[in-house]
Amino acid sequence: MKIDDLLRFNIEITEFDPLNPLDHTIFQPMPVTEFSKYELEQELFHGLMTDNVKLTDLELPDPASNSASRLDIERAAMRESQRLYRYIDLLYTCHSQIEEPNNPISMAVGWISIPVPLPQYTWPRELGPNSWPRDHGMLSHDLGPEHVGWKCEMVSEWKDRSGRTTKVWPHVRMAVCHGHSGDPHGILIGELGAIAQVILNRLNQPQFDNESYFPVLMLSFFGPRHIRLLQAVYRPAGYLELRASQIFDFTTLAVSRLDLMLEYLACSPRRDHH
Repeated sequence: MKIDDLLRFNIEITEFDPLNPLDHTIFQPMPVTEFSKYELEQELFHGLMTDNVKLTDLELPDPASNSASRLDIERAAMRESQRLYRYIDLLYTCHSQIEEPNNPISMAVGWISIPVPLPQYTWPRELGPNSWPRDHGMLSHDLGPEHVGWKCEMVSEWKDRSGRTTKVWPHVRMAVCHGHSGDPHGILIGELGAIAQVILNRLNQPQFDNESYFPVLMLSFFGPRHIRLLQAVYRPAGYLELRASQIFDFTTLAVSRLDLMLEYLACSPRRDHH
């Protein structure tokens, strides 16, 4: 959807620079000085590496001579998006403190996977009243035989633990892969759909009955092998505020910003000034 179309649906879109986050940015990436205290555990990383995760430079076909069908192009976009997501997720999993090798970065931050019930189970409500619907709705969506759609790969919430008490923040961090190429002048339907579904799910959780502030950070993976960061929050004035980064290219690994994506996976939630 183009930006002009979004305005008609009360969606206000602005740009944000993930390389220079402002103090009021809702999701603050882990500072470079803090991230530098972690390093990749090479032995663990290579031990967990599989063929569907391994990443090399992607050689793009010449558009003038590319005879692939639209569906084949969408399938390739989804395949490379998921491969890139798995690679970055493995990098994140295998980063540990330099001084404490058994202390992974994932344990140093408060992001915990949100329980999403399996669609095939209908009773009992095995994950409690605050679990998400079994019908994943627009988190992942198959557009039928002619299009690939999109798939939510990860969704998590921030928990602060102090003694026996746990505070769950309303913020949600997620990663979505798309069988499509991104447009710097527009937003993918899958990006909007997944964000809207997350906010709806949060609104329906009993633990957030007195909350109306549900920020979402999305790492959006799309073809040919790109990532865009999106920060979204629904404002009480009745509009969705969407902040979109530039599109980052990961077709050539030597010049890609893998470190930036890891810093945002290890981000911290905040409440902005609104």
